[in-house]
Amino acid sequence: MPGVGLGGVGGPYSGLGVLPGVGFGRPGLPGGLYAGAFYATSGTYYASDESLATQAVAVNDAGEYPAYTNEVSLPPSDAAVTSPATAEDPAAPDLAWHPKNLTSPSIYTKPSYGQLVAGLGVPAQPLMYDYGGNVVIQKDSVYVNGVFLGTPQQYAEQAAQIAAAGVTDPPAETKWLPLGVFAIVEGTATTSDEVFLIAIDQRGIIRGNYHNVKVNQLIALSGSIDPRSQRAAWTIGDDKLPVYEAGVGNLTKDATTMLVHLPDGTSHQMSLIRLAQPQ
Repeated sequence: MPGVGLGGVGGPYSGLGVLPGVGFGRPGLPGGLYAGAFYATSGTYYASDESLATQAVAVNDAGEYPAYTNEVSLPPSDAAVTSPATAEDPAAPDLAWHPKNLTSPSIYTKPSYGQLVAGLGVPAQPLMYDYGGNVVIQKDSVYVNGVFLGTPQQYAEQAAQIAAAGVTDPPAETKWLPLGVFAIVEGTATTSDEVFLIAIDQRGIIRGNYHNVKVNQLIALSGSIDPRSQRAAWTIGDDKLPVYEAGVGNLTKDATTMLVHLPDGTSHQMSLIRLAQPQ
């Protein structure tokens, strides 16, 4: 899809299209998650567990994704959670997150809900956020399990506050639990050029990377989880918008719906599909 080019909304790398001209950047490169027609609609729609499971199989079968490791060298760090996207252009700025203390030998680790929330003060029973199912966003209202929680704008602002709570860098010795590698999928699509690599620390701070496979660039993401609501939210680079969110428990699933809160005040539903570790 051609990029829309809305001139740097929210920061220099505004949106998931990281390079200028991708998505909400400036006109130029094609593609990117925020290419125009992707966001013709807003709100939520129902996606069954069966349809998500089928989509997960198709995405894993059809996609040719990099093999992400914990040890790949990526300047200036000697350890990275992602593939060497700067290899083709050594002069490109290194915008990726470089973890030092991953608690698993594989970034593809799929933790249990108990492992994810250990010590975080989150209830033992997960509250799943199935957007379009038990979470419904309409033009003027948001309902979770049938309870009115405010307007879409208020709900998006809550997500922004959760994401902002994780911006400050934790101590260097912080240990990180990998949550997995996820393709970001639009509608019923079975391929994606957009990947999230997500990890969490003992305080509920989220770190990781966004990888635009098409243009082969990495950029760090940051955010946090809210123990009370069990919502996880994060942003890309220095941008405050868009905000990406999913239920904490949903991040332990192989396929789940997620929300993207856009700079124009609307919220858009997408899918997070867990990618299997390449053999």
